Amino acid sequence: MSERNRQVTRRSFIQSSIAAAAAAGVGLGASPQSPRWTGRPMRVGLIGCGIRGIEQMQNLLDVGAIVPIVCDLYDGHLRRAQEVQPGTAV
Repeated sequence: MSERNRQVTRRSFIQSSIAAAAAAGVGLGASPQSPRWTGRPMRVGLIGCGIRGIEQMQNLLDVGAIVPIVCDLYDGHLRRAQEVQPGTAV
């Protein structure tokens, strides 16, 4: 199958996104001891806020990140995300 005709799956999209973030140095070594630490909280958007997504959102909030926006097709998941962090844009 040619590269042009290949369909992008969720798994391949996430793998490519992680690889791109790693190549750019996003989130790697971002600790207060790191020379790249800016002192500002990391802002992370969340795609898919079901059970695992809410766990990830809570983990991000626990370490001081900001989750300004979430995306999900199911309204119940969006309401739950807003319960975890009031004011989250959907």
